[in-house]
Amino acid sequence: MKKKLLAWFIGVCMVCTCVGCGSGGNTAAAGNTAGSGQTEASQAESTSGGKKTVTFYMWASDAEQEFDKAIVAQYEKENPDIDIEENYIPYAEYLSKINTMAAAGSMPDIFNLPEGNVFEWGAKGALLDLKPLYEAAGVNPSDVSVDSAIFSTDENVWSVGYNVTTLCLYYNKELLEENGIAFPGIDASQPWSWDEFVENAKKITKDSSGSGPDDAAFDPDNITVYGTMMPTDWVKFIPLLHTNDSGILNEDGTALGISSDAGIEVIQSIADLGNKIHCAPSNAMAKGAFSDASAMLMNGQVAMVIDGGWALANYTNEALT
Repeated sequence: MKKKLLAWFIGVCMVCTCVGCGSGGNTAAAGNTAGSGQTEASQAESTSGGKKTVTFYMWASDAEQEFDKAIVAQYEKENPDIDIEENYIPYAEYLSKINTMAAAGSMPDIFNLPEGNVFEWGAKGALLDLKPLYEAAGVNPSDVSVDSAIFSTDENVWSVGYNVTTLCLYYNKELLEENGIAFPGIDASQPWSWDEFVENAKKITKDSSGSGPDDAAFDPDNITVYGTMMPTDWVKFIPLLHTNDSGILNEDGTALGISSDAGIEVIQSIADLGNKIHCAPSNAMAKGAFSDASAMLMNGQVAMVIDGGWALANYTNEALT
């Protein structure tokens, strides 16, 4: 990829959407509104004491969960008649848990759902159609959210992404300084190119003897410091594809753009980081022992990580800048 690497400037929708559900043929509200998806018995319990209890499920963990809890606390402070019952499920178990709850007819009022499941669940009647709520409020969803975060058809609005964020290049300042690499600038019109990114990742990568990928003695099976991590999910693929005039689909949505020459160039360039250049852990390693990219960045095992704005909570919580 010769084009500018804009991964840390392009806004994308976080891999979650906030939706309301239907339970037992009823529907519940989405967003920050309580709904009627509960049974009559649970509704009676939820309104006892003059407060309405709203159940909320999501997968945030660690520092990100702390941020979410602060948001919930602020909402409850501003709406003293609402009590939000928070439930945090590990991401790996989350969808299975929500599916089990759906099968049992005990869905939460509000919950996060991966984008890929929204239209399927909406078509099955498991989600509340938000369109009438927007119309009743006199609000056009496109006026308050980016279009890519609105999950709608001509007739329905099934969900709206509540956390539209920016992909960023996080880097370990000490590792860049040790290798004589100037910090990437913050001017979006003058980012590193992909080639510059790769060359800097190679400079930082070292095996146990201190050799780098360009050294004859370099041992790719005994690397102690990696220059970067391979972006391995579609959230990170999309902006990288866009920097090479491609995408998951072509412009009119009739064919896969990722299988075009430009798309394949991007995916091959990402794969080369670990499989050919050896400046990143392999995909298998990244999914296993090297799964916590934030921890690796903070402890000096990796120098640069492309990740979403949601990861900022991890670094802020550790007082890192």
